Amino acid sequence: MRRLRRLAVVAAMLASISSAAAQETKTEKRFDDWVVNCAETGEAKNCAMSQTLRDAKTKQVVLTVFVARSKDGKNVVTVRTPVGVLLTAGLGLAIEGGPETTAQYRFCGPRACHAQFEVEGPVLDAFRQQATFTATFSRLDGQRLSVAGSLKGFSGAFDFLAAQG
Repeated sequence: MRRLRRLAVVAAMLASISSAAAQETKTEKRFDDWVVNCAETGEAKNCAMSQTLRDAKTKQVVLTVFVARSKDGKNVVTVRTPVGVLLTAGLGLAIEGGPETTAQYRFCGPRACHAQFEVEGPVLDAFRQQATFTATFSRLDGQRLSVAGSLKGFSGAFDFLAAQG
């Protein structure tokens, strides 16, 4: 009887593990310099496109840009910078030498700070049509740092992201 009970417990554990693994599906699709990642659990599907920029010498992540749809259907850009930034200065973003838009930092965690803004209309068109962007932020000592990124593949990634719902 004890052995049968143990087998039943083991069978239930294995069934729950395989059921949990089957419930989440992850997909990744690359569009030149941008990548779209989706995680699907049951009926919920969450997708975001991103680009990670690294220091050429150290290979450390300097900046990551995410684009996702909010629950109310708006396009939200989140830029993740290292900690140790001057929060009050915000994060500047310029597309192909155009005017700089300033986004406010929303929060900082132990490893990164996050600035966020919505993107629609002419700004979204510029993201889709231009080739590069520059993100600028300030260190705590006030020194401004600029990081250049690519918009190659942005339009295709954005269209794919929008089609995911």
